[in-house]
Amino acid sequence: MERKPLETRPSLLGALPNECQTLGIYRDFRKKGRAALRIGRPSTSFLPPMGARTGAREAALQMLYAIEMTELGAEQSIANFWRELPGDAEDRDYADGLVRGIVENLDELDTLIRSASTHWRLERMARVDRNILRMGTYELKSRLDVPRAVVLDEAVELAKRFGTEESGAFVNGLLDRIATLCGRIEQESELNAAAAKPN
Repeated sequence: MERKPLETRPSLLGALPNECQTLGIYRDFRKKGRAALRIGRPSTSFLPPMGARTGAREAALQMLYAIEMTELGAEQSIANFWRELPGDAEDRDYADGLVRGIVENLDELDTLIRSASTHWRLERMARVDRNILRMGTYELKSRLDVPRAVVLDEAVELAKRFGTEESGAFVNGLLDRIATLCGRIEQESELNAAAAKPN
């Protein structure tokens, strides 16, 4: 059987419903990042090792991005993502918990982000930045076991990897204000935890 070159094959994404289009979104999202995602894949020698929670946060960010792009529910986006990019159980549990928690508390999280943002309307923020802020805000409010410094550091790293040149500083400044609004005052023990970088 003769195979057609890739560029002459018909695109499946144009003919499939929204659920299936999310699979293409995950691929597109990864292309936009400055580093390849390695969820469920062995690390390569030229990429630094990724902690389980770092991988989970990247997975959650992709799912949140897909939810905004397709307007699918959390459960369908979670199922689509893991069907496309299988990961280990630790990645999955933390990522799925983040996505479900963010979707369930979206109005409250957005209100908090709006109150901390003085010059940017939430709707005008880049989609990646907005979802990183939602994830960081959710972790600051609901995951008290994760130190403030770790939440901010992880969010800034995601913003640098997947956002624009200014995203890291933008996310850092806003999440710092949000952390203060949430009463998450930086403690010396948190600084030590961030230095040890438990993901």
